[in-house]
Amino acid sequence: ILDACPMLKNMGRGNLLKIAYTLREHSYPPFTVIREQGDMADCIFIVVSGLIKLMHRFYGNASSIELASLGPTRLVGLVDFVKSGALETGEHPKHRCALVTGGETTKVLKLSSLTFENVLMEEMGSEIEEIARIRKSWEVNII
Repeated sequence: ILDACPMLKNMGRGNLLKIAYTLREHSYPPFTVIREQGDMADCIFIVVSGLIKLMHRFYGNASSIELASLGPTRLVGLVDFVKSGALETGEHPKHRCALVTGGETTKVLKLSSLTFENVLMEEMGSEIEEIARIRKSWEVNII
């Protein structure tokens, strides 16, 4: 399944193996909340079968909207991890939306964000450091 993931297909074989050794399979019944909006984003999910819906819940009322449905080979939770600057700060971000399974049993592979961060740093360390440097210069220039 890792070879089929668009986000991982250009990753080196050794790093894919590091990821594979740490994956844990989980199965969730239909319409199960896997993560609540605001929960610690300490892992990334790779969908094996079924769907995970990204739901944004509006604080102060019970309504929510579906932002996306992600199926097999898709990574879920990656945006929370990357957009938060977690690679630069080392802090775990919070989920910006709830993760809910679709109308069928959903199987996922769970990957710790720490393992993912270590592999990314190995794979793209210099590029990530450059992005952090540019991001920091923007903050200085804006203030």
